[in-house]
Amino acid sequence: MPEQVAAGERQVVAVLACDRTELRLAAFDPADGGQRWTAPLGGRTTPGPDGQVALLSTEPVVVQLGGTAEGQPGACLTFGEDGKAVGRIETTGGYGTLQAHAPALVAVADGRLYVGAENRRREAYRDRVVAFDLASGSEVWLRDVAVAGGLRALDVTGGRVTVLADRGSRQDGLDELRVLDAATGDEKESLETGVDVDQEKGDLADPRVYENLVIAVRWGWGVRPVSAYARG
Repeated sequence: MPEQVAAGERQVVAVLACDRTELRLAAFDPADGGQRWTAPLGGRTTPGPDGQVALLSTEPVVVQLGGTAEGQPGACLTFGEDGKAVGRIETTGGYGTLQAHAPALVAVADGRLYVGAENRRREAYRDRVVAFDLASGSEVWLRDVAVAGGLRALDVTGGRVTVLADRGSRQDGLDELRVLDAATGDEKESLETGVDVDQEKGDLADPRVYENLVIAVRWGWGVRPVSAYARG
């Protein structure tokens, strides 16, 4: 029985509950539905001990197992075209706690995982963006972008990471749009949005970049508001 399903251009990926006792990952041909491969999800049973499994990407296949509850271990696993696990990224480390379970704070592009992270250490109470190499699981770069709890959303398009965040440097609480180099994490641009995104209705879903606009869709009770922000 499928627990989750996501479709890409070249394959459909599903998290399967086999006899309600074991969770497995499977990939299917989108043309005829033929199964390409199946793989166990780390010996996870269903429901899992932390109840959290999330498909982050279909091409390549990236799955988060656990790590959504504070203090609970988890990992993001990358699977190759043959269904074998090729990379592992722990949800907690020197970078803080990854927020990969929040759709607006995770992106997969060009062989990397870009994800928001919370660092709650007293000397560095910040939100940051971390880039990981999916094949090796190693950290590529890290950039502090916001006060704790201030990271709203991120998008990776055209070699740029666009971040919507409260940097904590303004007294009016308005958010800023920051553009980072996807390869290095260096900041390329910073713009004022003129709004406090956290006061808008609904939770931020995946943002999208179109030309010079960053478009954010929200999910709320009976409403689906859309906001657009202009970048340089």
